[in-house]
Amino acid sequence: MMMAFLQRIVNGGGRIDREYALGKGALDLLVTWKTQRVVFELKLWRRANTEAKGIAQLAAYLDTLGLDEGWVVIFRNDPALDWDARIFTRTETVGARRIHIVGC
Repeated sequence: MMMAFLQRIVNGGGRIDREYALGKGALDLLVTWKTQRVVFELKLWRRANTEAKGIAQLAAYLDTLGLDEGWVVIFRNDPALDWDARIFTRTETVGARRIHIVGC
């Protein structure tokens, strides 16, 4: 679903690479629009450390690509949680990198 949403945004002028190989890891999505590159790490919430792992992964990918910011999107498929508990957004700084975290 995330790729379908992003495809509508880049349609006609950009592209989406999925599982973009970076060294020993694979970035989930690399969106290229003209000269801009935006990276996304997608996570399905499994444990309390899911978010921290996603942030660390993305920070390493940003360093490899030489980018200043990226996005971690965390999907919580827990019917016990209401939408107010699932949906959030915030930005953290890791080193010199800005990481936007979105929960849904």
